[in-house]
Amino acid sequence: MLFELCVVILGLILIYILLELVEPTPQTGIIKGSVTYGEASVDGVLITLTKSGEIVLSATTDAEGMFEFDEVAIGSYYVRAHKDVPEGYLGAEMYVEVLGGDEVGLTLPLVKG
Repeated sequence: MLFELCVVILGLILIYILLELVEPTPQTGIIKGSVTYGEASVDGVLITLTKSGEIVLSATTDAEGMFEFDEVAIGSYYVRAHKDVPEGYLGAEMYVEVLGGDEVGLTLPLVKG
């Protein structure tokens, strides 16, 4: 009886130690990128992050044309660049998948329409 009790206690201690060593899977990721027009980076571009037709986050590109969304929930999104561009050019859109702990990097080129 004492032996079985010791085995159970040691088993519980081992399970506790293993659970402490296992890191939980992150439930968010990061989306970061840039907007370009030809070879140049473009600042002041409105970037929206859309899921199921709803805008969930927005940002504006900085002086180097960069943007970043932190702590984005796991899922599928469209990243869109909106900008008043020269006539004949369009904004840009890209589909992305965010997995836990991921950092998704992308470039959104403004292109001729």
